[in-house]
Amino acid sequence: MKNKRPKSQCRFSKGDRVKVKESGRLIFVRDFPDQELLDKVSAVHNTTRIGTVVDTSVKLSKVGARQHYVTVLWDLCGVTSEHHQMRLMLYPSLESHD
Repeated sequence: MKNKRPKSQCRFSKGDRVKVKESGRLIFVRDFPDQELLDKVSAVHNTTRIGTVVDTSVKLSKVGARQHYVTVLWDLCGVTSEHHQMRLMLYPSLESHD
């Protein structure tokens, strides 16, 4: 009989401050019709998103593996979105650096 592994826990909990991991991807745009629009797109893409964890959930993959998802309320836009926990990392608070 196989031994079952203990179920993994989510890395984040409600109220944690998180940010999106750096992807290292660049946007190369050629012949963009409007420079002002290009500046807006670049600013959003190059800004580090920081937010607060609102909820955590578990979804099963096609194979039956547990995948942890985190719902985050973003500071700049005030919108919530759901992300896999591997795309996020804890954001250090100012109090921890004292």
